[in-house]
Amino acid sequence: MLNSATNASNGSATVERALRRRILGRGPIPFAEFMEIALYHPRGGYYITSARVGRSGDFTTSPEIHPAFGALVGRFVAHVWRAMGTPHHFTIVEIGGGTGKLAKDLLDTARRGDPLFYESLKYVMGEVSPAMRRCQRALLNEAHGGKVIWRQLETHPGWPVVGCVISNEVVDALPFHRVVMQSARLLEMCVGLNGNGFVQVLRTPGRAVSRYLETVGAAFAEGQVVEARPAAGDWIRAVASKIARGCVLTVDHGYESNELYGERFPRGTLVCYSRATMSDDPLQRPGLQDISARVDFTALKRHGAAAGLAALPLITQRGFLRQLGMGQLLGEIRSARIPAEERAKERRALQALLNPEGLGNCKVLVQHKGLSQEEVSILADVERARGSLALDLTRDAPPKRSWQEWRGTEV
Repeated sequence: MLNSATNASNGSATVERALRRRILGRGPIPFAEFMEIALYHPRGGYYITSARVGRSGDFTTSPEIHPAFGALVGRFVAHVWRAMGTPHHFTIVEIGGGTGKLAKDLLDTARRGDPLFYESLKYVMGEVSPAMRRCQRALLNEAHGGKVIWRQLETHPGWPVVGCVISNEVVDALPFHRVVMQSARLLEMCVGLNGNGFVQVLRTPGRAVSRYLETVGAAFAEGQVVEARPAAGDWIRAVASKIARGCVLTVDHGYESNELYGERFPRGTLVCYSRATMSDDPLQRPGLQDISARVDFTALKRHGAAAGLAALPLITQRGFLRQLGMGQLLGEIRSARIPAEERAKERRALQALLNPEGLGNCKVLVQHKGLSQEEVSILADVERARGSLALDLTRDAPPKRSWQEWRGTEV
């Protein structure tokens, strides 16, 4: 822990020096540029050296809450595979991947529930963080050695693939610009220096930001702060280029444009996390805290369509998991012969994935490319996915421990 803390501290100092040099050399920089360095600097960015995922870390994602998330996502991917005619070679590309929990739970479920599906799979992890790659390898190599490979997505020679690209809470961490309506003018909130600290400086927005906001078509109120993320368009176009036939599954915090840029969020949606504490000050401790903002799913669909990705209707994580059979798992808990305290823990964990005030309000966007009309029709019937991959909850364990043995981790 001491080495980890020391590395993070040294990394933060590296990030701060890089930011100062950039600002001193060029003047105030767009917030997106500040964020890019703070999160992704190769020798000190938050996601490179400091990010801690899980209940004892800075934030918790759905795969860390319960293995049911990865199992049900696996059920959906198996549904995609079947809708496409069960191809012999099917590639899952996970962007990000965190600790590797989603991949492990998906692959565990596939191996138990449908060996033919599992046999067809190749799993590609695209992860920028060396620390996360080490964590993923430790978790996945023993359980699924030879099935999972790690690649730089920009340079991997195997594109495009037949398969599915998965991202869970990735797009909300792509760099974004911040803009405020002031005296009936849109001004970009840039980052400058004032003595020893970073400060906000208002400037005329650059052309890319102006074009982005023009496509939103919203009338912003005086004093309203909004985030503009042109990088999301670049991201989805790059993702689309990696698929010949298949799907993109994007799970993230966000809204359609009309809600995201409406009166509900007058100060924008920026949020920072460090040590499970939330903050709205991104200029403090660069490199030591996560920075994110809600995703504009309307823009993601629009840019995806331009790159050949057609979209199914947007749905909440709560609705998506219920369609895939979350009720079955809740019923399994109710009938499991395990202590009442353990049963209550399990129910709390699953309900956290469905909580409409939390992770259950994440949105799920399914986009597809290269599929026939019949294949799309099958794909859109998500409830059919319940029959595409059996969830073997017993794992040959005695009945009294069936749920605990399947789960395999503490809540």
